[in-house]
Amino acid sequence: MKIYLVGREKLLLAFSKIKKRDEDVEWMPVSELKKKIETIPTGSLVYVDIFSLSDVETNKIIKLLEKRSHILWGIVDEKNAIKDPAELFHRGAVDYIGKEVIKLPLTSSRIRRISAFKNIAVQKEFDKGVMQFQYIPSGSDWSNVKEGEEYTFCMMFFELDHQLQLKKNSSEQQIKERSQIVHDFLEKMIKPINGKIWMWSQFCGIVLIPFDGKSCDVILTAVRMWLNRTIISIEECKLGLKISFRIVLHIGNTVYRERGNTGTIVSDSINSLFHLGQKFAKAGELLLTEEVTRFIPAGIKDLFVDAGMYERRNIYKFVI
Repeated sequence: MKIYLVGREKLLLAFSKIKKRDEDVEWMPVSELKKKIETIPTGSLVYVDIFSLSDVETNKIIKLLEKRSHILWGIVDEKNAIKDPAELFHRGAVDYIGKEVIKLPLTSSRIRRISAFKNIAVQKEFDKGVMQFQYIPSGSDWSNVKEGEEYTFCMMFFELDHQLQLKKNSSEQQIKERSQIVHDFLEKMIKPINGKIWMWSQFCGIVLIPFDGKSCDVILTAVRMWLNRTIISIEECKLGLKISFRIVLHIGNTVYRERGNTGTIVSDSINSLFHLGQKFAKAGELLLTEEVTRFIPAGIKDLFVDAGMYERRNIYKFVI
């Protein structure tokens, strides 16, 4: 876990007993927090030292922190200036370090307890329609992803529309061949972003892309696919009709197993993604869940509009 100490640099001594193989501690001045908070990796733990802050400044900092669901946060209060520390936890904090605790070096076991507490606290809660969950970043590639372990991935649901037209008067072999054409096209599109087709059935599949908590490149890939459907029909998928497909993007958790061995996996994220793609998305739509919205590139944010709510999640649709 990445830990940020925001405040006086000398307080890094209080974190000196935390084992570097478990956690990485970094210092940041208070003046930088507002500017850099959105770039702090998902799942990081941010401690803000309020020693030099006024009550008004402290409240502004807390308001800034409580609006960010991608990080964990706590307060270092060496003067015990906060009269009701319990209120911090009501507002989403995971730790409070007062006058006496700061004298004792913090340990890795404390950080592990915080992580476990937060996981229990939010795993099944809903906040503004979005299910909160414990991020377990899978990295920027597949090198650290292990069979049987749970990770957070960027996920894509893909399904070809108008399947009845492709299947009409077609032999089983022809359907198989056309399915392979669509599969190979999708595989080609996701290869540059380290994507893998993880589940596939005829003309429908789930793609997994490693997620490091900082970016979700599949958004631009999906937009390119949506914009280039006519070219794709002519150059990539020569199936005798104009290609139309629906795409849904999500960020969620699942246990990873190699393709072909996924039948026993139970994952709320995968189930939700299938439901969104097959029960909510309409032909030709590109949708994404609210978990993905913070990673939309600035230049195209306005092109994603509210598409309603499904299974307590806010859904957004690409419109141009």
